[in-house]
Amino acid sequence: MYEFLVNLFSDDKPGHIEAFSLWHFIYLAIIIAACVVTTIVLKKKSPEVVENSLNKIIIVLLCVYALDFFVMPLSEGSVNTDKLPFHFCTMASILIAFSRFNPRIKRFRPAILSVSMTATTIYLVYPASAFGDAGALSYQVIQTLAYHGILLVYCVAALFTENVKLDMKKYVHAIFVILFVISVAFIANYAYSDDLANPYDWAFINGVNFNIFSEENRRLMIFAVFAAFSLCSFIFYGISYLVEKNRQNKMQVEEKIG
Repeated sequence: MYEFLVNLFSDDKPGHIEAFSLWHFIYLAIIIAACVVTTIVLKKKSPEVVENSLNKIIIVLLCVYALDFFVMPLSEGSVNTDKLPFHFCTMASILIAFSRFNPRIKRFRPAILSVSMTATTIYLVYPASAFGDAGALSYQVIQTLAYHGILLVYCVAALFTENVKLDMKKYVHAIFVILFVISVAFIANYAYSDDLANPYDWAFINGVNFNIFSEENRRLMIFAVFAAFSLCSFIFYGISYLVEKNRQNKMQVEEKIG
């Protein structure tokens, strides 16, 4: 039984996948199609149905994330600490769940969505060498892309059904969320490391995984991550603001004509 499961979840499966490869585009096409279909279906539903449906999507997302820890010993030989909830993407499902099921956190729902959408979009567009030598049809690849895909489906559907609205006046909430994630990652990087000179690199704030800065300046990566997420979130808020403003202008024109 053990050998069967290890073989089932192993990386030795058909297909080669890396950034911008054929399999990468195939998975992206599937995810985009899921976003479009889900949004179209939910736009025809009542706000109550949309709310319940989005909550269910997040429950599925949490299950996909949590169940992976039980499969990791079979697929990777041990639990991969890099998948603990200290990256922007892995923390996203937990933060979104809190924002949807905890009334006290509800006001941060738009900010959490914008940061989560930024994180999963960056990963899906450029996963770099995250898959290693895993086959395109392996459990690791399917699970990872399924998680990020479901996360994107939630973000897109929540925005286009107007279940979540990005208000430019509350953009500062996104800054708070980004600082919170970076702070948690910073603490975790050193709390889980027995070599403080070479700590973990959750949220990529220590510059270990990306050679953007030189060895002596890699600590600047934390500012680069903050700036990148702040800018991307601002863009999402800005697009939402322009769309809403255009809608209001059209309504005013129609009222004058009427």
